[in-house]
Order: sequence, then structure tokens, then C-alpha cells
Amino acid sequence: MKQGLYEQIINNITSQQLSALDPEVYEIGREPLDAEEARKMLSNYLAMVTRRALKVVREQSSDEEAVLAQIRICNEIIDTLKHTSPDFDFTSPKMKSNLTHEWGAYTKELRKKKTYHKQ
Repeated sequence: MKQGLYEQIINNITSQQLSALDPEVYEIGREPLDAEEARKMLSNYLAMVTRRALKVVREQSSDEEAVLAQIRICNEIIDTLKHTSPDFDFTSPKMKSNLTHEWGAYTKELRKKKTYHKQ
């Protein structure tokens, strides 16, 4: 590992790398996560891992297959969260449904048409 500030979750790989360092040579600063900081750092970590996994899926598939596989993976993550977080309200409008399976469309823009005239 290179010297520097890290502020990252210590995963298995990082733990192995830190363990391999000579404590006589290196000072390793570690701090426990508080509940609020854990929420932020763990969600960022999960996003990074998810991005990497979806990139691998993209690189191994055609465009249409990749989009559908990526959506399927995201839906599985959401389903896991639903089953492991029974007290969380997944019925709120933003959390109600999983991702679409219609070719992975997303909302880019919404505006009135210039030619629209209310009757």
C-alpha cells in the first residue's frame, strides 16, 4: 500500500495489506465508525462494489443482454434489502418498485411541448 490518507472501509483485501506492513515502520490510523458515518461510508462502498460488478457484466455481454443482466442484479440487491430490512418502509413512492425491465429506460427530461395548447 502507498502512504497517504485513505478514509475507506477496511475490507478483507485492505486488512491483509495492512497486516503485511511492519508496525515498526508504519503507523496505521484506524477509527471505529459511528452509526451515521457507517451509513454513509458503507453505502458508498456498496455503490463502488456494485459499479465494478455491473462493469464486469457489461464487458461480458452484448448491449441488450448487459442491460437486462445489470437490471436483474440491481433488482436482486433491492429484494435482499427488502427481506433483510423488515422495518424499512419500502412502500414509499421512491422505494415502491424495483427497476424496470423494459430495456432499462430512464427519465432524462420532462417538459411541455412547444406546440401544446390547452383546449
